[in-house]
Amino acid sequence: MNQKILCFFCEDAHLRANIEQEELVLNRNWIVKGKELIEELESGYYKNQHVFYLTDQQSIDALKPSQTNASVICLLDQLDAQTAELMQRLEVQSFALKKKFSLKRLAELERQQKFINEVDERQKDFTVLIVDDVPSNLIMLEHQLNDSYNIIKAQDGYTCIDKVLNNHVDLIILDIQLPDIDGYKVAEMLKKNVLTTHIPIIFLTAFNKETIQVEKGIKELGAIDYLYKPIDKAIINAKVSGFLSIKNYQSSLHENYSVLQQQSALLDEKNKALQDNINYASGIQKLILPTLDVFEQIFNSYYLIYKPKDILSGDFYDLIDLGDKKVIVVADCTGHGVSGALLTMTAQTMIRNITAENAAFSSAEILQRLHQTLSEFFNSDETFLNDGVELCIVCYDQQNNKLDVCGANSWLTIFDRKTGDFKKLMHNKVTVGQSIYSDYSFTSETIEVKEHWLYMLSTDGIVDHMNQRGEKFMRKQLLSCFNAGLSAKETGQQIHQKLQDWNTAQIDDKTLLVFELLNQ
Repeated sequence: MNQKILCFFCEDAHLRANIEQEELVLNRNWIVKGKELIEELESGYYKNQHVFYLTDQQSIDALKPSQTNASVICLLDQLDAQTAELMQRLEVQSFALKKKFSLKRLAELERQQKFINEVDERQKDFTVLIVDDVPSNLIMLEHQLNDSYNIIKAQDGYTCIDKVLNNHVDLIILDIQLPDIDGYKVAEMLKKNVLTTHIPIIFLTAFNKETIQVEKGIKELGAIDYLYKPIDKAIINAKVSGFLSIKNYQSSLHENYSVLQQQSALLDEKNKALQDNINYASGIQKLILPTLDVFEQIFNSYYLIYKPKDILSGDFYDLIDLGDKKVIVVADCTGHGVSGALLTMTAQTMIRNITAENAAFSSAEILQRLHQTLSEFFNSDETFLNDGVELCIVCYDQQNNKLDVCGANSWLTIFDRKTGDFKKLMHNKVTVGQSIYSDYSFTSETIEVKEHWLYMLSTDGIVDHMNQRGEKFMRKQLLSCFNAGLSAKETGQQIHQKLQDWNTAQIDDKTLLVFELLNQ
């Protein structure tokens, strides 16, 4: 059986290229040109496809003897009398302007039409209740209504209500003049009942044609229409079909809404479970970080900013006590959230293992070993990752009062409170763990500690923090917070306040540590 084919007639090569590119995105890349169309149609291949292109008039003419169920869409520069005549001669019924045509819009219309066809198909199962006290009127109404409806009948008000309560009814055609209770009272009772209030009612009368009666039926009792006897067959069928179609669309939308609600509830449940897991993982991540009382044993004064973007952080900080030697680390791993957190825990564990093996390692040796271990980890036989870590390692030798510093795309900033000058130690322009730097040799810098120095380690989430105008916080503004009369804690508070004043959504993890060493 031949499927419906959508064909595009377009002699504009540039526009065809755009359409073909859009079709590639929609996975519909079937193009037929000129005489090729006849051959392809005869082979039967394209009869089972959904879309192909017509690029000349000959292709359109070829469709006629092929007996293909094709729908041709012609793309026009403009619609004028000459073009309209051409469309009629080619027997093309669908056309669009080139500037306004969109395959995405066409796909949306196709989905809408499919939905309408499905809804219309369901209309064949509608049940209509007709209520009239005269038997001949009931017979006439049943004869006039479309044969596709299921018809049930009642001759008085209470029987009408009984039929509604015991049957699925989609529409009621209700005579006003009934022997027991009138149609208005029946409608009022049905509209007040939560089980029947949704059923549309069309009033039927031979007498009450005054405007006030029509308003009463529609405004007060919620009827959808008011018909007068004698009933015209075409009119009643058009109205019944129209109202049932609307009701059917409403029912379909309600069903779809119910499905969406169920799916939403399921997503909420899964999101909650995922959020609970992330929160739990965040707790584990924080447990691995050093406690603040460790800082107080080494730092005379300090201030820490540690703010993950997405609960879990791709940054980490550490302070490892090796007796006379202390190792201070601030690091930024690739990514943030779950992926970043997994990498932070991996890198932090590796650093601790490396320092535990030999406390005599310099900062450069620690970084070199970390680089080697992460490179092997990321580039195993089973997988390849281009992730990495940017960090600065500071080894503080308390006995000799010296700092040994090594950084990978990160550095230690020193502020001299006597001179107001800044120093940067020590910046290797590589990312730890990435294979392109596999042969890199890290170097460190050693410096004697001065008592009037302040130290700062940070990740790029601090300087890259943007305001609502898209301006970055930048290093210049960060360094402006340092003042000779401020302690490390006071300086950190100044930075924190400035970041808050910058006032924008966080786009990256942020970590900053400002400190003074205890024995300096």
